[in-house]
Amino acid sequence: MKTSLAPLTLALGALLAASACSKNPNSDSPANQAIAATKQAALQVKAATEDTWQHVKDFTWQQRANFADTMDRADHEMDEKIAQMKAATPDGMSPGAKERQEAIRDYDEARTNLDDSLESLKNATSDGWAAAKERVDEAWKRVRADYDKAAS
Repeated sequence: MKTSLAPLTLALGALLAASACSKNPNSDSPANQAIAATKQAALQVKAATEDTWQHVKDFTWQQRANFADTMDRADHEMDEKIAQMKAATPDGMSPGAKERQEAIRDYDEARTNLDDSLESLKNATSDGWAAAKERVDEAWKRVRADYDKAAS
């Protein structure tokens, strides 16, 4: 299952292009429209990642390679979006920059934990499959939560 995350890319670009234009936070300015589009795209990414977990959560030990491949694809797509956020986040120039940088650092830590969990899952025996899959589930939830925080 390959899900396109192109709406987030477009919304982030629009947000960057218009972010400095708005002086009135209540206006219907391009910046506020871009922010709304970014939030909508983040919701689409969240739905896509939830769909990924729903797709693989019941995989058996015999399906472990497909499980790991599907999770790898999903988390790499999120990594691409985080890389774009990193590139677009100024170093402390805006009020939300520090919070975004912290959220991205949290995502990076969660991502490392997910990588470790996926590696354990790939090496799990049939007896340890359920426990390894549960660790991946918890790590995946943290990655998604930290992604959502960074994207908001």
